[in-house]
Amino acid sequence: LLQMFFHTADLIVIGRFASEQAFAAVGAMPCLIALLVNVCYGLSTGTGVVIAQCRGANDVRGVSRGIHTALCMSIVCGAVITATGMLVTEPLLRASSVPEDLMGYARKYLYICYSGSVFISIYNFSGSMLRALGDSRSPFVSIAMAGTINLALDVLLVACFGMDVVGVAVATVVSQAISAFMVTLGVHRIGGAARIRTKLLRFDMHSLGRMLKVGIPASVQSILLPVASIFSQGAVNSFGTAAIAGMAASGNVDSYVTTAVPAFHQTSLNFSGQNYGAGRIDRVWRAHLFSTVYAMVFVVALSVVAYVFAAPLVKLYGATPEAVSWGVRKIHFIAPLLVLICIPDVAAGTMRGLGHTAETVAIVLFCAGFTVFWVLVVFPITHTFELLMTGWPIDWILSGVLHSTALVVILRRLGRETEMYRGRRYEGQ
Repeated sequence: LLQMFFHTADLIVIGRFASEQAFAAVGAMPCLIALLVNVCYGLSTGTGVVIAQCRGANDVRGVSRGIHTALCMSIVCGAVITATGMLVTEPLLRASSVPEDLMGYARKYLYICYSGSVFISIYNFSGSMLRALGDSRSPFVSIAMAGTINLALDVLLVACFGMDVVGVAVATVVSQAISAFMVTLGVHRIGGAARIRTKLLRFDMHSLGRMLKVGIPASVQSILLPVASIFSQGAVNSFGTAAIAGMAASGNVDSYVTTAVPAFHQTSLNFSGQNYGAGRIDRVWRAHLFSTVYAMVFVVALSVVAYVFAAPLVKLYGATPEAVSWGVRKIHFIAPLLVLICIPDVAAGTMRGLGHTAETVAIVLFCAGFTVFWVLVVFPITHTFELLMTGWPIDWILSGVLHSTALVVILRRLGRETEMYRGRRYEGQ
């Protein structure tokens, strides 16, 4: 929630103290940034799963090796993403059909944000380690402090010095560096097997292999979603600058509505990983159901608020009347359907915690393909806003059915295997 709040502050500051073009450029860029940055998130998922399983099995050496391997991987991953981002920025902007009046703003924003990818990578890996070790407070505190600095820098650089997108991007990178340092320090302060020692900072090939087994499929999955979003953003861009600005503001509101979903995804992932490592498959299903229900309750409640107060919420971003109209149209169409996101997202977290990421990748690949098909084939039939939006809930329903079916199959198989293992142990005694 705090991450969303500070991103909202970015948009409000630039919406009120810069041009509509600058606001639209910043608001339309998250999917392009996520295309590469999500690689870090996916790989860090593998880190969390491995460390959670080692912790559940009381494997102290495994926890230590995993932490030091993950820190090395975070630095390498961040450096590669920075270099790649610099090379692909221009092609990505052209591929997403960014209007010419936004191109200069978008280019500067992406270059600066990609330069700080190493900090995002370190934060994702260290945060994943902390949550796997049962500490969710340290990531919260680091985001709160770094985000406060981000907000102060936004006001200083944009409102006072008129640096528009450059000011927002610089503030973002500085805050990311602060949060990366704080969350890594949080890992070190846990002590014991989690204490970071310079002499142990190297790749342990066994730990690396286990992390990549989970992390690579998760990274592929994380990349597929922004790829599909680029096609959707390209379709939105065809409606003009006002539509881009309105959709950016409403998209931020939608993110608030679904802010609980990633939290319960991560909770289900860590809980299933720890109990899988401890051989307690019977607890996984109950935790998954509770996580899904809680996520749905939060989303439904916030969807009602977003629907009722759609216009005032979009106006907070300093949008023009035409942009507000676009934003309200989107919220009124999508808000009642956002609850559909809960089922596939929480199920994917549970499956990842159990080490079954290949199945989630296959499902996301299919659904991303459906989204691209909808944008390229179905949407041009009438080229209307409503038809474009209809593709999203259909995609969520498909994803929910496929993820739930796969999870049931996986849990039943693991349950049988666990019972057989316990039976053999009992007979041996």
